Amino acid sequence: MGIMKMKKLVFFIVFLAMSFFSLPVEKKLKFDHFSIRHGLSQGEVYCIIRDSRGFMWFGTENGLNRFDGNRFTVFRNDPTDPNSLSNDFVYTICEDQRHNLWIGTADGELNKFHPVSETFTRYKIGTPGPGSAGHNRIKSIYIDSSAVMWVGIWGAGLQRFDPVKGIFTPYKTGENQTGLSSRFIYTICEGPPGILWIGTDNGLNRLDTRGKQLTYYRNKPGDPRSLSSDDVVSLHNDYTGTLWVGTRDRGLNRFNAREGPSPVTRQMKKTRTAYVTIMFTPFSGTAGGCCGLAPLTV
Repeated sequence: MGIMKMKKLVFFIVFLAMSFFSLPVEKKLKFDHFSIRHGLSQGEVYCIIRDSRGFMWFGTENGLNRFDGNRFTVFRNDPTDPNSLSNDFVYTICEDQRHNLWIGTADGELNKFHPVSETFTRYKIGTPGPGSAGHNRIKSIYIDSSAVMWVGIWGAGLQRFDPVKGIFTPYKTGENQTGLSSRFIYTICEGPPGILWIGTDNGLNRLDTRGKQLTYYRNKPGDPRSLSSDDVVSLHNDYTGTLWVGTRDRGLNRFNAREGPSPVTRQMKKTRTAYVTIMFTPFSGTAGGCCGLAPLTV
């Protein structure tokens, strides 16, 4: 065989090998399922968090669940005990820098969990705004990079909470960038330090907490670069600075906040459902329980 033919053969073999190893490999993953028969208090899981001690916490419509890797411990309201959870419907859970756990419930009370005594201290929010009777559900709790706690309430808007004094300070609501676009808050997250993103039933709000500047982002019919829906139910800011925006009825949006005051929103059209409620990496919230992702053992 000539030298040129040998070189061509070697090149062809190397090309095939590189093509083979570059092919996408389907990962075999095993899901462990947890439901009521395993000790979970209820099948509707609204929020998930892993605390600094390694416990997993799950908020459901019927109690707060703590999972130690083997069994569930359920915390519920006891009408005769003021130090119990204020309400069984748990929307949100957050851990602060001092490792305190905060729980938002459907009755408008913020709960602080004391791990030693396994009791709760309750903090009642102020009166919801006009036309918001019965809408005081705490949907979101977020602690920003300056250790400020923000509470998003369905009907009572965005409120800053001082855990030392136990006082809520509401942020104003109003149009034309004079206040938040709605009192009905779904979710809160932080982008760069000092920049809060707030998801509401009337669009996405960008709040500069230092300069108090507010910007609205809403759907513009016919503009595919605008937000796909004004009903913003979940937010996640990833390590690249990209903001992911989940909506109640129009799927997922990818929002590049680094592109300046008018970043492009790309509507992700290939999601299997239009309702994106939770964005979280290790575990997934579902309507039938919770699924923990574990490596496949062979």
